[in-house]
Amino acid sequence: MDLQKGMTPKEKRADNREADRRLAEELKKQRWDEGFSKMDSRILAEIPDDYLADLQSKFDQKSAVYIRAQQEWQRRLTRTVVRSSIWASVIGGVLGIIGAIVGVLIGWWIAHPYR
Repeated sequence: MDLQKGMTPKEKRADNREADRRLAEELKKQRWDEGFSKMDSRILAEIPDDYLADLQSKFDQKSAVYIRAQQEWQRRLTRTVVRSSIWASVIGGVLGIIGAIVGVLIGWWIAHPYR
């Protein structure tokens, strides 16, 4: 039975793209499931948060897989904190430089008043 019968060529291409996308997504989930159970760090790093939480919820809290998932959550949290700290230090450094320049200009202006 041809489900694409009566569709325009453009609709058929869109339907094929959607089928390809769904297949790729399913293959990706299978890869994530396999990598999760094997505790592969590279695969764990690429699993989205919501899917990782779903996978983790299927295991007992004392299992090795669950503990490894907790470590992955900790790694993600640490990465976020480090990124935030870097941005805070960059912003603080820029504001410090601007403050020093403004301080020099104000000091010069006070030392050399208009006559």
